[in-house]
Amino acid sequence: MSYLEEIKMRSKSMALMTDPPIYYREVKEEHYKHLIEQAERVQDLEGDAENIYRANHDYSRRNDILTQQNKRYREAINFAIDYLKNSDIRQVQLVVTGLKSALESDSDE
Repeated sequence: MSYLEEIKMRSKSMALMTDPPIYYREVKEEHYKHLIEQAERVQDLEGDAENIYRANHDYSRRNDILTQQNKRYREAINFAIDYLKNSDIRQVQLVVTGLKSALESDSDE
């Protein structure tokens, strides 16, 4: 039986002996200590949860910014490809090929 279950059981049995019922009398000291430790742990976990929420919010916002930036870069690359793809200069054709390759490898991920 867990400390919490025992505390509940003892408090119910003690409450039945009093009128009006008085709960949480004669709880073992070790059980009080355990409850205090658990309450402290809850506070720590709530703090951790708040930190995780903030970090998640920050990462989500940063992800949105990067997504928009990626969209702008993709549009610029596509514009450059469309503008340069019919050029006769061999070096420009190599650049177009490189840009297309970069776009294709990004879409695979």
